[in-house]
Amino acid sequence: MSYLQLLDDAFEELAAAKNLDDLIRRAVLISLNLFKFDRAGILLFKPGTQEILGTWGTDVHGNLRDEHDLRLPLNDRHILHKREGRVRLVENIDLLDEGRSVGNGWLIQAAIFSGEELFGWIFIDNLVNQQPLTTEQFEAVKVFSNVLGQLIVRSKMEDTLLAALDSLASNEDLTMNALDKVHRLEAQIEGNRKLVVLAERLSGLVPMSTRAVGNLLNFINLLTPEQFGQSDQALLESAKKSADRLSRIFRHFDQKVHDATDNDVQTLPAAVVQEYWFNQFNSLFRNTPHHLEVRTDDPTEEVSLPLILLTQLVKELIANSLNHGLEHCQSGRTIVSLARKGPWLTVQVEDTGPGLDEDQFEDVLKLFVTSKPNELLGSGLNVIQHYVERWLNGQLDLGPSEFGGLRCTLNIPIQQ
Repeated sequence: MSYLQLLDDAFEELAAAKNLDDLIRRAVLISLNLFKFDRAGILLFKPGTQEILGTWGTDVHGNLRDEHDLRLPLNDRHILHKREGRVRLVENIDLLDEGRSVGNGWLIQAAIFSGEELFGWIFIDNLVNQQPLTTEQFEAVKVFSNVLGQLIVRSKMEDTLLAALDSLASNEDLTMNALDKVHRLEAQIEGNRKLVVLAERLSGLVPMSTRAVGNLLNFINLLTPEQFGQSDQALLESAKKSADRLSRIFRHFDQKVHDATDNDVQTLPAAVVQEYWFNQFNSLFRNTPHHLEVRTDDPTEEVSLPLILLTQLVKELIANSLNHGLEHCQSGRTIVSLARKGPWLTVQVEDTGPGLDEDQFEDVLKLFVTSKPNELLGSGLNVIQHYVERWLNGQLDLGPSEFGGLRCTLNIPIQQ
């Protein structure tokens, strides 16, 4: 059987996973049973504590083993340098079992990424039979680890949502009608993986695209032929053409992203959104002295909103609160509130930090303004404003919070 067929069979097996843990277990078994590797294991990276967390792996005899209790400190063995790419092969290396040397052989380490965010690694070796590694096997691991990374990201999002649903299922204040809508939401997100993938990329896409394109175009437009000698004229002309082409590409794909969000609307009780957001955002606060509150005026009121995309924009505002509003506070709060006000859905993100002076509210919405004195460029609030207006026909307003810090308000027309 060709390795293309093996990969196809592997992805079909992974698609049947019930949750994140089942996905990882299946990936280890596929490495053993389908690709015929001696041993395999998947370790996850916990950035807050710089720890390595065990999941599923194999013992010294190549048998599947539960390794969820395994905790290891991050060390140089786990770090992949840029020159090595995301997959590396090391030959004649000590092979480990739960951190202890048990033999010698070759080792494949494949990093699991989503964009630039590291989730963990797949480790594969030949401890048991000491067979040499083929080129086809190595290339298959590259493809397998890349796709597995994307599946892990999606599964993490789905598991978070399911946890929120389980929590809501025991809430007696929700009616059976509300619970039915929760389950329909689960089905919608499960059935529309395109939007899930789009949303998980959004936190990187938003600041990167507008800032990078804006920086380049502004810089190129400031350049004139009179500023350069004759030998640089051809290069300058080429740069202007390239910048124009890049701006056209950006506008094209920005439109594609906008078109892909047209049908991303769910109708849910406010309590469902409240619980979902708390589960989505609370992890941002785990390694800080601050804490999160999510509020809603009427938990039983139904609201129609583009949940996946709005969640990412609110997450950006919360990150702004942590990185700027609460950066120098010993203990603070970020408060997210959701309310329906006439034809508008209003989301406010506030904090207990020092806030801004009144004359700064307009300035911080400009593309290259930042509150940090050592940084020359800023883009966070500007790009949020851009996408709120572009995608949701809404508006971002800034003002002082009753809690002492900055209040960011998203006003979005009620989705029908």
